[in-house]
Amino acid sequence: MFHRAGWVLACIGLAAAIVARASSGGVAVSPVRIDLDAHQRSAALTLTNTDTRRYRFQIEAMRWTQDADGEDVYAPAPELLANPPLLELAPGASRVVRVGLLDAWPQTVESAYRLYITEIPSAEPVHTTGLRILLRLGVPLYVAPTQPLRRDLRWSARLDGRSLHLVAENQGNVHVRRAQLRVFDAQRASLLHTDNGFRDILAGSRWRWDIPLQGPVPTRLKIEANTDEGAERVVVAVSGP
Repeated sequence: MFHRAGWVLACIGLAAAIVARASSGGVAVSPVRIDLDAHQRSAALTLTNTDTRRYRFQIEAMRWTQDADGEDVYAPAPELLANPPLLELAPGASRVVRVGLLDAWPQTVESAYRLYITEIPSAEPVHTTGLRILLRLGVPLYVAPTQPLRRDLRWSARLDGRSLHLVAENQGNVHVRRAQLRVFDAQRASLLHTDNGFRDILAGSRWRWDIPLQGPVPTRLKIEANTDEGAERVVVAVSGP
């Protein structure tokens, strides 16, 4: 007897590599990041089916911005074309998706996008009683500004009762990827906060950490952060409420 599987959508973030696993195989995407500029306005993305079943995908280009709180916001990007927008991958097959900007304009800051590769569920019944995971991959794409690249991450800290509000503001014209954060008092005697997650702070955006205080209130903080540009070590004064 055939059983139709339930479907679950899995969003997979991309860092160093993408291999989306499903049943006994998966789908690999390369490259894991695309960079365009005024001289290179197009690129190719390769999808390879390492599974034993057929996949169908929809390709969508989304403009990527961040709101006042640093949260990601996505909107359709008609200026970025992905072709083909729909494709099928037979077992062992590879397909190339061409990506290109339809319009070029002078820009002072980097533009950010994501190419979402979303699996389309099959109408065919499947031989399983479990849940089938639908794959959704998000490949970041950046369009460099026409001006020289400038990375400038500014830190500030403010006391609010028994909490510290630590803010990283990107005043440069390109994104900064933060991979690890540790916050100490100025003497590095007490570790106040750690964050090992990845976070892209886009140009002109900011991100805030709310850090509860258990001990004495520090007057200065020592920030140790790893970014895509290397290690960053700064001392930040704590302002009052």
